[in-house]
Amino acid sequence: MKKIGFIGYGSMSSMLVSKMLQHQTLKEEQIYIYSRSQHEGVSRFKNCHPAVTLTSTADELAANCDVVFICVKPFDVKEVVKGIAPRLTSVKHVISIAAGVTTEQLARLISAPVSKLMPSVTSEVDAGVSLVVHHEQVTEQQKEALTQMLEAFSLVKVIHEQDLDAATNLTGSSPAYFSAICETFVEATLSKSQLRATDAYEMVLEALLGTAQLLKQKQMTFAETIDRVATKGGITEEGVNILQAHLPPAFDELVTRTLDKYTAFQKQVDMQ
Repeated sequence: MKKIGFIGYGSMSSMLVSKMLQHQTLKEEQIYIYSRSQHEGVSRFKNCHPAVTLTSTADELAANCDVVFICVKPFDVKEVVKGIAPRLTSVKHVISIAAGVTTEQLARLISAPVSKLMPSVTSEVDAGVSLVVHHEQVTEQQKEALTQMLEAFSLVKVIHEQDLDAATNLTGSSPAYFSAICETFVEATLSKSQLRATDAYEMVLEALLGTAQLLKQKQMTFAETIDRVATKGGITEEGVNILQAHLPPAFDELVTRTLDKYTAFQKQVDMQ
């Protein structure tokens, strides 16, 4: 039975561990966790799952585990990996979830095959996409094992690393983007109506859920949905026209600046 380790125990790694346990893709006794700050969340998790092993160092975890998830901040990744490099032999599998750190950057530091995972907060409710990139050394068995860990609570998409940053905008980052848009929409509506904020939030939330279900279940395109709702010359079309006039430059800037930020992160990591 393989041992699976998680270095760093923040919101995303705790979500991954919890979902893997919930869906029984891992057993408690398989899991090792190292967190530099032994915060309350780690202790609470250990109390709920006594068979999980908490290690006192990252080196101890790496020595005992077959698969090691690196779940620390981007600019801490290289320091952590360098510190445990002798333990990360060619028979192990290292998986990083840090934005802006490439598999090639990690492959230069260790012998172990490297994959990259960009999860989504939506996996908390068994939805969304897990993006995966594999370096050339990763075996088919290791690829399949990672997919099996993730597919119980997400749609797994294996893509080329050159596309990862753009895809992450559409998956891991998009819940924040959608929320920002909906929040602005609700605030504008409240400023020109007597609606209660709680009611407006519920209305938009149900509309958002319904739209997603309509698109998926009916296999409708975005354009088809617009045509279905926005009657020619009608009120909804007036609103759509405003969005189509103003959103393209906003999203063009969003994509450009976020992709530039990923590139800047990668350069900073290279300089470490």
